[in-house]
Amino acid sequence: METILVVDDSALPRKLLRRMLEIEGYTVVEANTLPTAVAQFRAARPAVVLLDLMLEDDVSGLDVLAALRAQDDAVRVVFATADTEDATRRVLLAAGACGVLAKPFSAAQVTATVGAALASQ
Repeated sequence: METILVVDDSALPRKLLRRMLEIEGYTVVEANTLPTAVAQFRAARPAVVLLDLMLEDDVSGLDVLAALRAQDDAVRVVFATADTEDATRRVLLAAGACGVLAKPFSAAQVTATVGAALASQ
C-alpha cells in the first residue's frame, strides 16, 4: 500500500490521521516542521502529503508545498485545514494542491480525499 506523509505541528491531528490511514492499510510517516517535512519526503517518497495550512513559527503550508515541489513537481498535496473559506480553497488549489480536507475530518472524508489524490494525475 502507498505511503502518506502527514505534516502538522500539532500531535493530535497527526495521531488521528495516522490511525485513520493505517486502518486503511497505508504506511504513514509524520513531520511537524518544514525541514522535517522535506527530509521525510526525500526519505519516504510518499504518494500523497497531507499538509496543515499553518505550522509553528508562522510557517505556511504554502511554503512547505513550495519546498516539496522543488524536490518533485508532481507531488500530490492535500491541505488539511480548519479554514473553510472558498477563497482559501481557491488559493490552495491554484497553488497546486490536489485537494483540501476540512478540519475536523472524519475517517470517510480522509479515505475519500486520499483516494481522489492518488487517482489524480
